[in-house]
Amino acid sequence: MKKILNMILPVLVVITWTSCKDNPEFAKGTPGPTISLETLRNLYKDSDITLSQDAMNGAYRISGIVISDAASGNIPSGNIVVQNTARGATRGITIPLGTATVPVALGDSVIISVVGKRLVRVNGAMQLTGVTAGDITVVSSNNVISSRQVAFTTLISAFSDYESTLVQAVNVNIDPVPAPNETYSGDKQMNDGAYLVTLHTEPSAVFANEKIPEYAIFTGIALMNTSGVQLWMRNQQDAVAVPQYVVSDFAGTTSGYADGTLTTAKFKSPEGIEFDPQGNLYVADRGNNRIRKIAPDGKVTTLAGSGTAAFADGTGLAASFNGPWDLTTDTQGNVYVADQNNQRVRKITPAGVVTTYAGSGIAGLVNGAGDIAQLNNPLAIAFDKITGNILVGENANHLIRRVAPDRVVSTFAGNGSGFADGVWYEAQFKQPSGVAADAQGNVYVADRANHRIRKITPDGMVSTLAGAGTAGSNDGSAATARFNNPYGVAVDAHGNVYVADLNNHKIRCVLTSGIVITVAGTGTAGSTSGAGNVAQLNQPTDLAIAADGSIYVADLSNNKVRKITPVD
Repeated sequence: MKKILNMILPVLVVITWTSCKDNPEFAKGTPGPTISLETLRNLYKDSDITLSQDAMNGAYRISGIVISDAASGNIPSGNIVVQNTARGATRGITIPLGTATVPVALGDSVIISVVGKRLVRVNGAMQLTGVTAGDITVVSSNNVISSRQVAFTTLISAFSDYESTLVQAVNVNIDPVPAPNETYSGDKQMNDGAYLVTLHTEPSAVFANEKIPEYAIFTGIALMNTSGVQLWMRNQQDAVAVPQYVVSDFAGTTSGYADGTLTTAKFKSPEGIEFDPQGNLYVADRGNNRIRKIAPDGKVTTLAGSGTAAFADGTGLAASFNGPWDLTTDTQGNVYVADQNNQRVRKITPAGVVTTYAGSGIAGLVNGAGDIAQLNNPLAIAFDKITGNILVGENANHLIRRVAPDRVVSTFAGNGSGFADGVWYEAQFKQPSGVAADAQGNVYVADRANHRIRKITPDGMVSTLAGAGTAGSNDGSAATARFNNPYGVAVDAHGNVYVADLNNHKIRCVLTSGIVITVAGTGTAGSTSGAGNVAQLNQPTDLAIAADGSIYVADLSNNKVRKITPVD
């Protein structure tokens, strides 16, 4: 008997081991009730397949967010599209229900039973067929869905990675140029400068007869038919029109110092720029250690500064600055200067009288009365019209400081170097270099070393307005857009926030819709004027917005003030 057992056991071991070998037709991983869409799609092996629990490693359902909008009518009738992300892979799938009425809405989180359903390919795109309304359970609603930004070359060449997922195409235009009242209805060609992709809108879609923009950021579901790759918008909000601009030289020629006309004046490393209520444009001419004034008639003069890097209060040319980095103006026409190397905030009256507004001249972190308070590398400054406060961005203290009308200095927001949103005394910045206030009392910060634009509400809550936190140049949604050392900020009357994106050599804009666009600049340093998408800047550091909506830029390394004009 013992001999027989010794013979049987090795056979059982071999049989058991063999039965546990990987089956390439089955899903791998830890068994569970839910299979990711990435794993589900990988079960398809060039032929249609009926799904079983064995094939799905014990799973019997999928989960995800509905990214199609049946209410808008711009989805093949009876279809829904579901997307999820697992192990870093975002995948989606189209599910034809075979009925004109679907039981889910855009943003619903759903669980779908899939045992016995079939994976098939239709016109090269994968679908999950056999699903009925009874197989779908809605878990929650109104979920936010992030889109995947993709260039057309990638969308076309690697379509299987993007099909039936929500994608975003930035910096594209409709080609050919649409007629004045042309609508979305039908097939339109989007051009991203390298490839064309079709934007498809069903004639029955609720927005089909709305006017289509020539330039836009388009978000939609990547689908395919017999003619190729298509983008299907979910609703009209998926198209964000991108304004167009023209860049020109406004003032300055070559590096140097000269007053005169717009075409004869010279600047040296202009850092900061701002308008006063009378339409005068002031420039912090850092390399010349002077504050310059450009009158509405185009005359360029020196408001204050001897030209020597030093500290002295006084009138006009008798006063001295040391690295004037930024400036702002109040409602009375006074100019306030972030005098970096003097560790002070200086005030200049319309008559040119210069005084010290805050700062003892010693680098440090001390709050209190203006003359005894200490600042450390003040690089940014803004005037809050609601409170009358002067706000100062400190590069070395990583703080936003507040100088009240009585000249008492306090901390407005920040808690040492780092990154953290939250209440003002817990939030963190890293080398803030730009600050601006809007008409509602919100404050915007160019958080340079965090590569983000931050927002501080009047009640002291700090949040991230835009920027993923790593250096880059991506346009698109605020959460995924990237900046590279954002240096200056300005906000227009509509609440759009403009950014001088220093190392990208661009002017960017965070629209009120939460989309980031490029206003001007190719990304290559240069001095070319022209349309925004071909013009070049060279380390823009600050900007100011005129009453007519024109944008004026301190173009540091070009030693010029540039003008960016919106195109109607």
